[in-house]
Amino acid sequence: MSRKRGRKKSENKSFKDYLKQGGQKPKIEILPRKTCPLGKYSQWWITKLGIICKEEVPLKAHTWKEVIPRERETLYKRVLDVDLNQEHVMEAVNESFRKIFKQMRHKLHKQYMDIPDGTAKRDSPPDDVSQENWEHLCAWFESDEFQKKSRAGKGGRNCLKVNHNGGCKSFVRHRYEKVISAYTFV
Repeated sequence: MSRKRGRKKSENKSFKDYLKQGGQKPKIEILPRKTCPLGKYSQWWITKLGIICKEEVPLKAHTWKEVIPRERETLYKRVLDVDLNQEHVMEAVNESFRKIFKQMRHKLHKQYMDIPDGTAKRDSPPDDVSQENWEHLCAWFESDEFQKKSRAGKGGRNCLKVNHNGGCKSFVRHRYEKVISAYTFV
């Protein structure tokens, strides 16, 4: 039986091509009271944080708060050129890592739920997750604490009248592009 070929791992190819052409790491600016950068390099930044998160963040942490400061420091060193000494920048970096980590764990839970009941779910880890980490995640997904949080989240989502329909772009990015397009004549 042939399986549909999925997407490859993200590698931030356009960023690598930019560096090969002699470009330095682009300076990323995050404005005060914003949770992510805006402008030309914002997508590179988001993709880079996703790659860092998948490679470095320990899956034994259930939330971003549980990632210890020493492990966070190694992540911060790999972030693109941003001034981490500014408080609003550090908050934006942490918020971005938190969102990405949450999305990553959601995808792993979705893969866990896609495995049919009655089969050994612990014997089917995703390609990029070690057997030890997968067993730990399965134990967490089966725990009473996680089930309680899951039921509460499901109840909250059922109360929504309108689902978010902005796609993968943040509201901040949509607003930025709207402002830019108002000043750009094509």
